[in-house]
Order: sequence, then structure tokens, then C-alpha cells
Amino acid sequence: MKPRLLTMQAFGPYAGKTVVDFTQLDSDGLFLIAGDTGAGKTTIFDAISFALYGEASGGSGRRSAKSFRSDYADPSEETCVTLEFSHRGGVYTVSRVPEHERRKLRGEGLTKIKASAVLKMPDGRLYDSIPEVNIAVQTLLGLDREQFAQTVMIAQGDFLKILNAKSADRRALFQKLFSTVRYAKFQELLKNTHTNAKQALEQNGQQIMYAAADISDADDPDAATVFGMLKSDPVYAVQAIPLLEALCAAQEQTLSEKKDAAAAMESELLIKTREAEQAQQQNNLLRQLQMTEQELDKLALQKDEADMQQAELDAAEKAAALNQHYIALQTAKQQEAEAQVTAESRRTELPALEQALAEAEAAAQSADEAAAEIAGLNEKKQKAERALELLKKTRLAREVHEKAVAQLEEAAAALEQVSAQQKQVLAAYRAGQAGTLAEQLEEDSPCPVCGSRSHPAPAEKPAHTPTDADLEKTGQAVNAAMAHYGRQNQAVTEKHDALEELLKELSAVCGAEIPDEEKLQANCVRAAELAEQLTQNQRLAAQKLQNAERALASKRAASSEADAALERIETRCADLDGKYAAALAASDFIGEQEFLAALRSQEQLMLLRNRLRSYRDRLQQLSGQQESFRNQCTITEPLPVSELQQEILQLRTNKAAADAAYQAAARSCQGNQKALRTLIPLTKKRDELSQYEANVRDLYQTVGGQQTGQAKLSFEAYVQQFYFRQVTEAANQRLCFLTNDNYALRCRTEGGSLRGQTGLDLEVYDSTTGAWREVSTLSGGESFLASLALALGLSDVVQQQSGGITLDAMFIDEGFGSLDEQALRQAIRMLGKLADGSRLIGVISHVTELKDAIPAQIRIAKDANGSTVSVIR
Repeated sequence: MKPRLLTMQAFGPYAGKTVVDFTQLDSDGLFLIAGDTGAGKTTIFDAISFALYGEASGGSGRRSAKSFRSDYADPSEETCVTLEFSHRGGVYTVSRVPEHERRKLRGEGLTKIKASAVLKMPDGRLYDSIPEVNIAVQTLLGLDREQFAQTVMIAQGDFLKILNAKSADRRALFQKLFSTVRYAKFQELLKNTHTNAKQALEQNGQQIMYAAADISDADDPDAATVFGMLKSDPVYAVQAIPLLEALCAAQEQTLSEKKDAAAAMESELLIKTREAEQAQQQNNLLRQLQMTEQELDKLALQKDEADMQQAELDAAEKAAALNQHYIALQTAKQQEAEAQVTAESRRTELPALEQALAEAEAAAQSADEAAAEIAGLNEKKQKAERALELLKKTRLAREVHEKAVAQLEEAAAALEQVSAQQKQVLAAYRAGQAGTLAEQLEEDSPCPVCGSRSHPAPAEKPAHTPTDADLEKTGQAVNAAMAHYGRQNQAVTEKHDALEELLKELSAVCGAEIPDEEKLQANCVRAAELAEQLTQNQRLAAQKLQNAERALASKRAASSEADAALERIETRCADLDGKYAAALAASDFIGEQEFLAALRSQEQLMLLRNRLRSYRDRLQQLSGQQESFRNQCTITEPLPVSELQQEILQLRTNKAAADAAYQAAARSCQGNQKALRTLIPLTKKRDELSQYEANVRDLYQTVGGQQTGQAKLSFEAYVQQFYFRQVTEAANQRLCFLTNDNYALRCRTEGGSLRGQTGLDLEVYDSTTGAWREVSTLSGGESFLASLALALGLSDVVQQQSGGITLDAMFIDEGFGSLDEQALRQAIRMLGKLADGSRLIGVISHVTELKDAIPAQIRIAKDANGSTVSVIR
């Protein structure tokens, strides 16, 4: 990274927009930043660091970004920093705004500006958020702010940190600078591999102990002891497997013997069970045969009752056949009585209907006579409607006439007004004629009126004398008013004549006395209502007459039909009476009373039939069962089944005990066999896992610096130590030059601590004593020279590495004041040679010798308005 343009606005002591052009210093390489104390020298470094990382060159602990706001700036100016820099052939621009307050552009008061950042890439891409810019800059440069401060921009007071840094701090720096993170990842990979291997071995042990939990029933005390230890420690698996194999073989032999014994018991139990079942079956048959014979005896006692029920059923069925004639005859007699009542009822209704017909005929005649008045009422209604129409027309004609009279009066007034105006105009016109003639008189010319050639007192013309046009205009207005008056007068005459005609016609319709409109309307309504009432009465009377005629005709027809029906039913009744008498005589019954006594209802008949059927069916069923039971039963006395069941119960108890013993032995054998099948491959796998875990453990402890009794130097630290030796070698080339071979640096080679990680500790050789000692024992000037040499050596080694970080610039803030004159000259020569036109090295110092020795300078001047920057070469 090499800065090109730095733009600061309202930043630190720089009030306005301040631009530092570093490209003017490229040819010199080494330049000095000079100025009075507090002028803003370190602010240049702060601005570069802030633009890249959002923090000052000394870190946020030394100066917060919120304090960058310039006290000299105009309140409306925004605080910002823009850095254009080159890196690996590309040009980048990064801009940052710290959080600050400035005056509002509109209105009173302050507005808070939030922090922001933008990074423009060489291809035009933009990162416009603070997190994105931070990540992009760190990725681009390969350094975070702390590492940047140790290798590129060494802030005031921090220069000695690179010399006195702890081993752990250098590891973090070297991991970035030399990309040794891959070795750390390799260590982490080995660590994870060892952890996985250890977990796999532990899991294998858990599986072995879990499988050992299934082992049981070991009669051998030694085997039982081994199996017990295996359940808590998998190392006994090898010893337990042959013992478990022997136990499984013995258990299989025992299982075979128990299985044969259980089969023999099963056979004996089956035979005894069949014997008991057959004895129980014969006992059941004997009991059922005895119960069937008892039922047959009971049915034999019910035979007489069944015969009586059969006789009752036979008589009832014969009576049922005769009952059809009897019912038909009784029904016919009932119908005959009903027909007689109906015929008599029809005959008694006729006189009332005949009387109603006569009354309806009289009412219809009376209504017809009254209806003769309807024509007169309609005529009266029409006359009243005509009178109403004429009355309305007369009222309208009178209104039209009155309106015409009013318009005639208006026309007369208008005519009178224009006539008066005409008279006024004519009088004025005439009065002005003398003045008009006087205007035309000339001396020595005769007067057209008197002929005199002398005009001693000519008449004066009035100021408003009408003209001939005015006179003609008033005449036209009078003529128009007279014409309008004539038209209105004619209209009044016509409207009067029309009104008179309507009055004559109204008098002809109403007579001398003309009623008002309300009375005419009432007469019209009354005449219409009377006519409608008479019409309705006539219609109702005619309808009542028609209904009376229809009712009488219907009743007469019904009476005739009732008489005919009575005659027919009487004939049918006589016929049915003959048939019933013949059927009764032909039956077995002595008379009608015996026949009726034998009659039974349908429910009674159904009950008799069901009882007889049930009796016969039960008798037949029991007879069949009796024969079947006699054919199957071979005993006459019950067999002793309870004794057989006791024997069976004992056999089942013995069999259950044998089965339980067999199942317990089988479960034990299966568990042991399962444990054996599981343990054999697990034990074999454990040997492989143990060997693999031991190998990985040794490798991990070696690479991770975990070997017991040796220094804690990890693989990454070993690689970093290799680079650190290169850095110290490069640093010694400059340190020897700076100190005239008095001092040299080296990476400590002693074992150091056996408990913490080491490998990047530094010590210095003092030629005056011939001994190596801690770098912390160096004086201030010696420490500065050693730190400068170490920083330059680090820069050289980093850039030599393939794909390493490019360090095209270095900035040093103070520290030269601790050097004597010779050391100072040596340091300037070395820095100038190091710049060599390709690297930019900036130095901040108050030392006068540096101002004289370094011609390329950035000078900063400060006054009451803030600081200004100028580049001098």
C-alpha cells in the first residue's frame, strides 16, 4: 500500500479542505513531516489510519474517532477523510466520515452526522457500508490495524512494541504476514482427528460394556468374575470371549435336555386331556337324555287338552265359513236402514229449496225494475261531468281574458308614455328651429323667414335641440306602441267572445242557476254510486236466483237417486237373507245361536293354531333328540370327571414349571450368544482403534507442541520461528550498520517454559560483553535502532515471500531524539537507501538534524484559523 492523495476536511487542526499529494514525494522516497508541536503532524498519520481502518494511528484507546471534528471548521462543513492509494498495480479510493455534529443547513441548531465509509475498487465496484469496507481493506492489505501499526505505521510511543512484543503477540502478527494459518489449521485438524479417534475408542468401549450387560448365568466363579469386570472395563473382552463361548456351548446342551422333558410332559397332558373330554361328553349326553325323557312325560299329560283345542279350532273354522253369509246379510241390512234415512232426508229438504227459489225470483224481478233508473242516473252523471268540464274551461277562459285586459292596460300606458315623449321631442324640435336657422344666417344674405339682410339679434339654439333623426325615432316608437295596443285590444275582444260562448253553453247545461264545482262533483259521484249500486243489486239477485234453481235441481236429482238406491238395497237384502238361511240349514250347526257360539276372532284362531303347532313341534323335536341321545350315550351312570381334571391340573402345573425353566434358560442362552456375536467384532475393532488412537495422539502431541518434558513449540510456531530467524537476519544487516556491529538480534533457542507456548522470543547480543541478554535491557536509543532494524527486516522478509503482503510504505512517528549524532546519520542513510525510489518512508520528528538531512518535506504551519500543509522538495 502506497498513499497517493490524502484529502482532509474539517479534520483535526485542518479547518477547510486540505490535500496532501504524496505523488510529489515518489522520486525522493524518504520524506520528513515537520512543524511546530500541536500543528497536526501526527494527524496526517491519523487520517491515513482512519481512512483505512476507522481508527487513529495509535488506536481507538489513544484517540476516539468522534474527536476528529475540527474546532476551526465552519459549523456547516462536514468532517471527512479520503485516501487514494496504490496497491499491487491498482488504484483504490477509500472515504470515511466519523460520527460528529455540525450546524443544520436550514434552521437553527445542530444535526448529528452518522459514521459512514465507502471503498472504490479499481474496476469501479463500491463497498458502501462500514463492515464491508473494514473487511475489504483488511483482506486487501492482509493486515488488521494492530498489525498495520507494527509493520507500516508505527505510532508515537508504540515504536518499541515490535521489539518488546511477547511471543504470543508475534504469533498473531506472523500468522497474518506469512499465512501460517494453514499450519494452525493442520494442527486443529490433527486435534480433531485425535479427538474423533479417542471418541471412537471410547464409543467402542461403551458398546463392549453394553454388550456385556447381556451375559448371565455363569456357574463358573472365575468366569463370573471376568464377566463382572468386563461390564465396567472393556479391556477384559479378550479374556472373556473364550469363557463366554464355553458357557454358550454348555447352555445349548442344557436347553436340548429341557426341551425333550417338556415334550414328554406335553404328550402325557394331551392324552389325559382327551380322556377327560370324552368322559365329560358322555356325562353331558346322559344328562341331556334324562332331561329329554322328562320333557316327553310332561307332554303326554297335555294330550287331552290338545285334543279339546283341536275340536274348538275345527268348529271355529266351520263357523268362519258360514260367518261370511251372516256378515254380508248384516251389512246389507245396515245399508238398507241407512238408505231409508237418506231417502227420507232428501225428500224433506225439497220444500225449503222450492220456497227459496220463489223468493229469489221475486227479488230478481224487483232488482230488474229498479235497474230501469240506471239510464237516467248515467245521463245525469254525464251532464254533471260536462258541466264540470265547461266550468273548468270557463274559469280558465276568464283568467286568460283578465290577463289580456291587464296586458291591454299596459299597452295603453306604454302608448300614452311614448306619445308624451313624442310631444316633448316635437316641442323641443320646434323650439330649436329658430336657432338652427340663425346658425345658417350670413351678413348681406337674406333671412329665409323675413328676408332681411341684417341680423342684429339672431336666436340662440338650445343645448339639447332634437334632430330630425330623433324626431323620426319617436314617431316610430309611437307607431309601434299603437300597433301593439291594437293587437292587445283585438286579443281582449277574442278572449271575451270565447268566454261568453262558454257561459252560454254552461247555462244551457245547468239552467239559470249554475252550481259550483264542488256541488257538481258531488252530484257526479252520487249518480255514479247509485247506478253502480242498482247494477250490483241486479247482478246479485240474478246470481241468487241461479243458485236457488241449481240447488233445487240438485236436491231433486239426489232425492230420486236415494229412492233408487233404497230400492236396489232392499232387493239385495232379500237375496242375501235367502242365501244365509240355505247355508245355515246345510251346516252342522243346529241353529244360529250355536253357530254364533262357535265363532272365534282372527286373534283367537291364530292363538289356537300356534298352541297346537308348538305342542306338535316340541313333541317331534323331543322324540328326535331322545333317539339321538340313546344312540350316542354308552353309559348309564356318570363317570368321575373331577378326578381326571385334578390329574390334568397337576400335569399342567408341572408343564408350566418346565416351560418356564426352558424359557429362562433360552433367554439366558440367547443373551449370551448375542453378547458373544457382538463382542467378537467389537474386540477386534478395539485393537485397530487403540493402535490408530495411539499413532494419532503421538502425531498430534508432536505437531501441537504437547510432548511431555519438551518445550511447548507447535508446528505453526516452528514455521513462524523459521520466518522469525529470517526477519532477525535481515534486521541484523541494518542493526549492525546502525550500531557499528555492536549489537545483533536472534530468536531465543533455549527450551524456555515447558508449560506455555514459546518459539518467538527475542534476545540481543552485546559485543562489549560478549553475552546474549533480554532486549528489554537496551537503552532508549539502542531500543529505537533495534526496533527500526527489526521493522525494516520484517518488511523485507514479508515482501520476499511468494504471495506475501506488499509493504510499499512505512511511517515512523518520533523516536529519533534518543539517538546520538552518529547514530542519527546512520539511520538517515539507511532509511534513504531503503526508500530507493520504490518505497515511501515518512518520518515525524522535531530533531533539527533531520530537517537539514531530509530535503523532501511536508511542512505544517498553524495559525489562529487552523493548520495548512505544503510539500517542499
